[in-house]
Amino acid sequence: MRALANSGQDFCVGTHDPDLIVWATVKMQEHPERMEFGSLKGLADQTRLDFIKNKWRVSEYVPFGSNRAAYEERRRTYLRNIERLGRTTTL
Repeated sequence: MRALANSGQDFCVGTHDPDLIVWATVKMQEHPERMEFGSLKGLADQTRLDFIKNKWRVSEYVPFGSNRAAYEERRRTYLRNIERLGRTTTL
């Protein structure tokens, strides 16, 4: 992400990690049009709404394939663990 942020190219960040989200929003605050946040459809809805409210570009992705349920469960588990640690994914 650091290399892309410094490259001048547009890019998409696909993370729910609050530390990475803060880093990205601070780093790209001068050029928000160059960065888009992507998240799994149905997860972190409030975070996505906060991004939109703060004028960030946002996309949702849908896992595709025969084993997408396992992927979705890993994301839900990850978000629960972040919450248990007292961290939040909202801006």
